[in-house]
Amino acid sequence: MRNKFLFLCLFLFGTLTACKDTKWVDVPTDTPPEGAVTGKPGEDEPDDPDDPTEMGLINCSYIRGDFYDSGRISGKSMATCNDLIFLACRPYADGSLAFELPDAKLTGNATYAAEKSGKNGVLYFNGSATMNAGDGLLHSPDGPSKQFTFGTYIYIDEWVADAYLFKKATSSKTIAALQLGDGAGKVKLTVGGLSTEITNDNLATGGWHYIALSYKTSEIKLDVDNKSAKLTPQNGNTFPEVPNDRVDFIVGDKFKGYLEETTVWSISAGTLGKDPITYPSVWNKTKVLAYWKYDEAGNLGKDSHSWITRLEDMRKVMGTPTGTSRFRLGCAGGQWKDMVKNEGAYTNFANKICEVLATHNLDGVDLDFEWPENSNEGTAYSKAIVEMSKIFKKNARKVFFTVSIHPFCMNNLTIDAYKATDFVSLQCYGPDTEYYNIDRFKQKANEATSIIPKNKLVLGVPFQGTTGIPGEQKGYFDFANSISGPDQTQITYTDGKTYTFDGVNAIYNKTKYACENGYAGVMSWDLAVDVDVTDDKSLLKTVQKAIEDYIFSSGTSETE
Repeated sequence: MRNKFLFLCLFLFGTLTACKDTKWVDVPTDTPPEGAVTGKPGEDEPDDPDDPTEMGLINCSYIRGDFYDSGRISGKSMATCNDLIFLACRPYADGSLAFELPDAKLTGNATYAAEKSGKNGVLYFNGSATMNAGDGLLHSPDGPSKQFTFGTYIYIDEWVADAYLFKKATSSKTIAALQLGDGAGKVKLTVGGLSTEITNDNLATGGWHYIALSYKTSEIKLDVDNKSAKLTPQNGNTFPEVPNDRVDFIVGDKFKGYLEETTVWSISAGTLGKDPITYPSVWNKTKVLAYWKYDEAGNLGKDSHSWITRLEDMRKVMGTPTGTSRFRLGCAGGQWKDMVKNEGAYTNFANKICEVLATHNLDGVDLDFEWPENSNEGTAYSKAIVEMSKIFKKNARKVFFTVSIHPFCMNNLTIDAYKATDFVSLQCYGPDTEYYNIDRFKQKANEATSIIPKNKLVLGVPFQGTTGIPGEQKGYFDFANSISGPDQTQITYTDGKTYTFDGVNAIYNKTKYACENGYAGVMSWDLAVDVDVTDDKSLLKTVQKAIEDYIFSSGTSETE
């Protein structure tokens, strides 16, 4: 039974919260989206007293960090949702977490210097000091790095041959390293089986220089100040990819001197890291994997560009007090299919998730592993869901635990797995265009109720269009201004391809259906591919309006 008076109060509270002043940013165009899903609290969990996050109808959406960095997601759009998922991490096979943008905080015994030759707040290495950034740089559970840049201001006190500016190495092999050579101006680079020397005579002792080593399989470039030296492969060959070994990234071994404003990038960035750091394209910012400024003596190794700094900024820009809506961690991709097969791995994963939630005041986790493609994968994943739920329930603070699933795969999970979650998101769209049709949407939602209780089932709606070919999607943002009216659901884009999408009326009708038929709410993929919620064409605004209309439709005291 739904109490619409409760919904009304919660809706008004959320609306007033969302209308707070927020920071605004320009939005770039022509950015490709991706696909995913999420969810609502179940009826078999006890209510937390005085918990404002125990909402009625759910309006849930995702935030992707790169799109947030690029200015595609406003505070008002985030604040309109009462369940936000920051899609930020992936599991390794052993259950440990890899973050899309790692927190590469440096730890070690290099020391803070308040000033050196005109630069304030710098990092000093005495020849025996090292700093460790952890194993998240130049490594991913999704595959090897094909390009990177290491850039820093450097003051060399004494030229020590073979001193490391950075290295990733085991006791038996070097993954990647940049070292001083046997004389001024020379550096040595190692990447897997490649070992080469590059000379740039601007690099010398006794003064500040900016050095950037930019690497890609087609070119190596060493920039020092305003001079560049390049190497290219010979005879049609390419340079190797960075071996994808999970090894710590070390800064400064045997080095005698100072570093300032150090960056690691996932692209060949040249001197973009020079102070002030520059981004010719808004997307360049998303390619900074680590940024160490060394300005805080008490937090010397702080990484100023990580998933944590993104989270902090989101909360600031959104402007809503902590606790007025759920803000949760999202996990997708990675080595999840291997992880769920191993009890030790998924136990480790669940415990690591609990640690992250507690440390960063997050309300729960969404597992966006929506494609268990056969019964074996479904059985393993189902068991992992049930056992991880037990761990989450033992956590000192309530963990809102949800999973997303595509209708194509929903029968591969067990009823016990669905019962173990707080809610389930049904990805009722793509990759085929037939899933966009509202009749198919209703059919799949109804079929899902045979294994998932309605009040645990959140129905997914797309803020993107597809040609029906996997990988061929465009965000609603890309073509919203070319749409002729609210009923339109197909468009031929500038690439000559025809995309099927949900327009304003389609989104309204799907949300209305979810509200009127006892489902837990609506999930959307995602905030970055919609226009801003202040725009009358916004699909998120349409979701919210449909929920509002339902709440007000039959008075404030009626239940159903």
